[in-house]
Parts: sequence; C-alpha cells; structure tokens
Amino acid sequence: MLRGFDGCDPSTYTRTAAAATAHAAGSGDEIVAGNVISFSGGEWVKGCAAGDVPYIALSDVVDHDVASSGLVPALSCAGKFEIETALYDTDGTYVEDTPIVAASGGDAGLITSGALTGGVDIIGFASRGGETDLNSGSGPKVEVNAADGNIVTFITNWTPFVAA
Repeated sequence: MLRGFDGCDPSTYTRTAAAATAHAAGSGDEIVAGNVISFSGGEWVKGCAAGDVPYIALSDVVDHDVASSGLVPALSCAGKFEIETALYDTDGTYVEDTPIVAASGGDAGLITSGALTGGVDIIGFASRGGETDLNSGSGPKVEVNAADGNIVTFITNWTPFVAA
C-alpha cells in the first residue's frame, strides 16, 4: 500500500534549510523538486559529495511557500521513501533493484545508476521497474521530462561507501 508523505510526521527524516546563493531563485541553477541536494555550510547545495547525507528536494526554490519562508524542504535518503523523479541522468540504466547514486560533475543534482563497488555512496535502489514511460498508455500525454516523458522510481536507502 502506498501512502503519501506526511510532512508533520516527526518520525521521518526531513530537513529544511535555505538554498545556497548559487542555487537560489534567479541563479540560473536553481534547486527544483526531485534534485539530489546536500547540506553544506548551513545551506542546500546541488549534488552530494561522498560521505555526506543525500537529500531529495521536495519543492522548487521558486515555489511560493519556499519564497515566503526562505526554506527548501527535503527528504533524507537515510529514511525510507519511494521517490519518483524526472531528474535523472538519461545515460544510466534503470531496472528493478539497480543501485542509484548521486550524479557528479555537470550532472550534480541528478540521480544516476551506479555500482555496488567503486567508492560511491548508494542513495537507493530502483523500484517499480525503475524507468517508466508515462506516455506509454492511452490517455493524455504527460510532459514530465522534456526529453522523453520518463520518470525513475527508487526507494531511498543511503549506504555510504566504506573502504576495506
């Protein structure tokens, strides 16, 4: 049974903070809902360095609630959530149980498929088939990802890499 996120549930791992200037409204590189973000210097930044707790942004920095409070809410990948996002590296392969990692470099803020080795933190695992084409059924077309209308579904399960 699926249940929506209850923002008032004190047993979930959530956090709110301001977006760093580089990712604030009007920056040209704004944080949007579904981005992988991390806490750095008291503010949210896109992406997540190894060993830092990854979060998934729940709102865009330009949303009215965020603009009025100055705080972006996010879900911790250390908690147990099922996330659907259109913000992923389209070069990745996403099938059921594929490890999901935070993309690096120019793709900071996106998820990508990873491996269980190689010195990276696993932030979750693909679920419900992984990549889904929302336009594959009958009915109106959905413009979720401008490139292809696809989303990736994954269950958070942050597992920091530990060297042997």
